[in-house]
Amino acid sequence: MGGVLDLNTIFVPFSLFLTVGYNVFLWHSLKRKPSVTAMGMETWRRKAWFRSFKEDGEKMGALGLQTLRNSLMETILISLTAITTNIALAAFTNNAYSSRHSLSGSVFGSQSGPMFGLTISPPHCVC
Repeated sequence: MGGVLDLNTIFVPFSLFLTVGYNVFLWHSLKRKPSVTAMGMETWRRKAWFRSFKEDGEKMGALGLQTLRNSLMETILISLTAITTNIALAAFTNNAYSSRHSLSGSVFGSQSGPMFGLTISPPHCVC
């Protein structure tokens, strides 16, 4: 092995650190200053909307229920789309993986040539 450094030993922990760090930062921002995050603003808008429906009484109840149902359906659709995209990318990158040589070396990882995968998706919030 000597001086050869496998990039998986660098990029995998780094990506995990970025993911955990971002979620900690987002949680901290949401607790300290919710007005600067999209999730905090959405929560504030939803509470104001709900208060206005409570004041109107029964005449707007059906509209409120339909709006909540549509919001839930949108959240489920976005989640399923993200999960499907991740599974498709995992299957795409797994096609280049050579499993018959994985146990012969001391370092696990892709035995194929260089590969590049790119995902572009709009930012979204699942609240």
